[in-house]
Amino acid sequence: MPYLGIKKKKNKLLDVGGGGGFFSRAFQELDYGSATYIDLDSEACSYAKASGIDNVFCGPIDAVPSDLGCFDLVFARHIIEHVIEPTDFINKAYKMLNSGGKLILLMPNGLSKEYLSLPLFMYRKIKKIILSNRFNFELIFRALGKEFHHGIDPLRHLWAINSDSLSIYCKQMGYTSEIKTFSVSNKMVSPYFRYNLLSLPHLFFGKYLAALFGGAHLLCVITKDSN
Repeated sequence: MPYLGIKKKKNKLLDVGGGGGFFSRAFQELDYGSATYIDLDSEACSYAKASGIDNVFCGPIDAVPSDLGCFDLVFARHIIEHVIEPTDFINKAYKMLNSGGKLILLMPNGLSKEYLSLPLFMYRKIKKIILSNRFNFELIFRALGKEFHHGIDPLRHLWAINSDSLSIYCKQMGYTSEIKTFSVSNKMVSPYFRYNLLSLPHLFFGKYLAALFGGAHLLCVITKDSN
């Protein structure tokens, strides 16, 4: 993980809600250290346990046993936009870090318009919105408004988070943070993205939308200050 400056050693990872633990499993297999996986989904936990992850627990982040101690890394991929109190989640995760440890948060960029360059993606999202609500034009305008990522995925996302709001919160709390956005075509954050004929407009317009409004993915790395 050269981008994050994490070297192979005996790191302790807490992977929160990681879709069955694929990140935890890779972390262990690549010899970065030991992994603890926690998820609200019991089936995801069963899958993670069967894959050989060191510690697996079912529940919210604060259900991790205290006797495991603190972690060098807490990783939460597309989690905080779903929780009722995202700042509470950040604070709990921060307290679980060792000195110098990193909280890695990956989420949609609420201000991005990059997905407008992907017609098939937009068609599927607009269709989902229409089928789940009584149709009205106001709904469509709101979906394409300022908080775009929240508007196109209202069935699951409780929050439209952007770099400005994250930066302000981290400064208020005294957290040291680095915040970046990444394009939907970036393999680090979108390993399954592939271009096809319907996504070709992204080659021409996506980079301009990402330059104007930021990429579709928002990465926030919060480092716990050394004592």
